[in-house]
Amino acid sequence: MEKSDNVCVRFTGKNYAAWTFQLEIFLKGKELWGRIDGSDKDLVAEGSVVAKAAWAAKDAQIMSWILSSMEPHLILSLRPYRSAKTMWDHLTQVYNQDNNARRFQLELAIANYTQGDLSIQDYYSGFLALWSDYSDLVTAKVSAEGVLAVQQVHKISQRDQFLMKLRPEYEPVRASLINRDPVPSLDACFGELLREEQRLHTQTIMEQARVASANVSVAYVASAYSKGKSRDMSKTQCYSCKKYGHIAPHCPHKICNYCKQLGHIIKECPIRPPPRPNKAYHAAVTAAGSSFSQTQPPANLLTREMVQEMIVSAFSTLGLQGTGSSALTWILDSGASNHMKNSLHGLSNIRKYCGSSHIQTANGSTLPIIAVGDVPPFLKDVFVSPKLAINLASVGQLVDNNCDVNFSNRGCIVQDQMSGQLIAKGPKHGRLFSLQLPIPRTLLPSSVLAFFCTAPKVSNEVWHKRLGHPNPRILSHLLKSGLISNKEHSASTVFLDCATCKLGKSKILPFPSAGSRATNPFEIIHSDVWGISPVISHANYRYFVTFIDDYSRYTWVYFLRNKSEVFSMFKLFLALVNTQFSATVKTLRSDSGGEYMSHAFQSFLQSNGIVSQ
Repeated sequence: MEKSDNVCVRFTGKNYAAWTFQLEIFLKGKELWGRIDGSDKDLVAEGSVVAKAAWAAKDAQIMSWILSSMEPHLILSLRPYRSAKTMWDHLTQVYNQDNNARRFQLELAIANYTQGDLSIQDYYSGFLALWSDYSDLVTAKVSAEGVLAVQQVHKISQRDQFLMKLRPEYEPVRASLINRDPVPSLDACFGELLREEQRLHTQTIMEQARVASANVSVAYVASAYSKGKSRDMSKTQCYSCKKYGHIAPHCPHKICNYCKQLGHIIKECPIRPPPRPNKAYHAAVTAAGSSFSQTQPPANLLTREMVQEMIVSAFSTLGLQGTGSSALTWILDSGASNHMKNSLHGLSNIRKYCGSSHIQTANGSTLPIIAVGDVPPFLKDVFVSPKLAINLASVGQLVDNNCDVNFSNRGCIVQDQMSGQLIAKGPKHGRLFSLQLPIPRTLLPSSVLAFFCTAPKVSNEVWHKRLGHPNPRILSHLLKSGLISNKEHSASTVFLDCATCKLGKSKILPFPSAGSRATNPFEIIHSDVWGISPVISHANYRYFVTFIDDYSRYTWVYFLRNKSEVFSMFKLFLALVNTQFSATVKTLRSDSGGEYMSHAFQSFLQSNGIVSQ
């Protein structure tokens, strides 16, 4: 057989009906079916030698097609037969099971056949194959008139059985098809089920992607502590020994990054203090103005100095640092014999150093001392060495100057030994303690000084512009707290009429003023959505949408539960205009909100020739 003459269905001994159906069509296409059903006369006994040779060649070709479309173990049974017709008659006699046992077998197979794990296409193909064998067997001895009636009954039974044996996820489509009048044919039902299968497949993919993105952190933790079955551990690095192939809890050479001891990791360290809960500052404004409430612990109060420190940090982040910003950072050092600083900024009472001492560092090198000065209010005789990396406050020198220095997990505090008055305090960073000193005004950049200045009192509008256009509630809170001052501030709420804020919050620019109006009804429709309503109606309506005719100013109002219903309400309004007024809408004018600019809404307007403005 040539490549183009291949028969797709091979005869296995159990699929006689499908095989004969295919081969019969194939032979009819070659104009050779008459050799099988006997309609062509035998030219062997009569005719020329050439005609006899041609007949024998065609007959041998048909036999080769029959043999090539069969399983190898069935070919030997056809060796005694030397013509295509005798081969065909033998196969028909042996494998065409026209008996009650075969019919019962097919009926049982059809009754037990369900979709199971099959796709709609595979389920449909297998279902039709069983019914084709059954119909051929039942109608084999029925007249032509009776075959039509039997086939009509079989079509109804096929459709009902096909629908009732679907999986449960197709129940909505099955109910919709069965409840139609008339019920669609089997082919129509098959087409709708294919579309539903594709929709369910797409929905499943989207749901899996959403769940995977929502649970990515949980999945990462689970995979990190798994045994490596679903993760390539060769690319995973242990943060304890820095080697690849395992994680820290399973590391054979555990090293604690806190106490530097072997045998455990930092999470299992017995001497590591428990993590401190994050604390937030709370400021309370009393009736007196800028005083703070005493209901909170003193450590959590937001003082004016803390506010200034946070503002300086914010300005530093924006690149508005003043000169000598490093002078604000001091590290307490019990090994330093004297206060040391790396610049002259922020010092008072500066004098030249005339001694012969040097600063000796941990690596044995020495640094020169160029000057001595004081840092108000309590750091005296501070050595200045430009090559220092950071400023150091000597614990020993503080004690000599009648100061008490206390350290704890919360940080450090410096107090006067006699009065116990708090002089300075600072947080704990790892194993280092830093001091927060009052900010000298000479170190503040001009932009920060302008912010703190309270002498020249300005209006609310000026503060609104200086602070980056905050809303009136925030500005009123700052005024009442005393953080900024105002020559016209009262206890009432601040009202602002800022054109910049209005323009920034607008979704589109204002429509240009036009002297002309629509000349006919429904030429231009104005639409807008109002909501969310502070009070929900009994029917759970939260919004309403209006459609205003530019010509007559007549207004239609539709209530909505969600903004997404604007599109459907516009369709209802358009149908009302078309049916009741025999008119068409030419232009829809809105504020270009998301409910009007959706792809579906804009496509609908374009398909109906409506201009969106």
